[in-house]
Amino acid sequence: MQDRLLNMLPEGGWRKTGDTRLAPLTDGEMNWFQRRLTRYLVQRHQVPAHNLFATFLHAPRIFLAWLPFASQLMPYGSLTRRQTELVILRVAWRSRCRYEWVQHVQIGRAAGLSDEDILRVTDTPGGMGWTSLEAALLQAVDDVVDTGIVGSATWTSLASALSKRKLTEAVMLIGHYCMLASVIDSLGVEVE
Repeated sequence: MQDRLLNMLPEGGWRKTGDTRLAPLTDGEMNWFQRRLTRYLVQRHQVPAHNLFATFLHAPRIFLAWLPFASQLMPYGSLTRRQTELVILRVAWRSRCRYEWVQHVQIGRAAGLSDEDILRVTDTPGGMGWTSLEAALLQAVDDVVDTGIVGSATWTSLASALSKRKLTEAVMLIGHYCMLASVIDSLGVEVE
């Protein structure tokens, strides 16, 4: 099943430019701090994201500002790790971002998602097996991808289950990963 999940295709296939538009910095192009930072991030978090980090380092100030923000959403956010990974996987699937999908299939498994959970992320949000909150989070992703805003019915469902802090974070998580998918695919970041 693992290979099946990593090799699935969303409707329309994975979105891609056809080539790498901005290659990751090589070790020789990075300064000492950048080399140590990318190695630390990959080793510390056990996430093979060298291509992502080394590509984002073309804009080092933005990269260094982005890291703490991104980490406050994942993995240190107030939503459960399960909820966070379901949201990110749904964004990856709906945005047709293969890099995000492959990374978060692996991260989702490490966070406790089953292969069946991950497979169901590719189906409609109201499908069988989700809690009402999980279904609302997945629907919120679809709302934002389709219209740019969480719909009223979805908001009501989320607001009945989440604090104001978690509501805000959920919407920021969705928006952040939609943005990240666009950046990854626009730059042509290759899957690790």
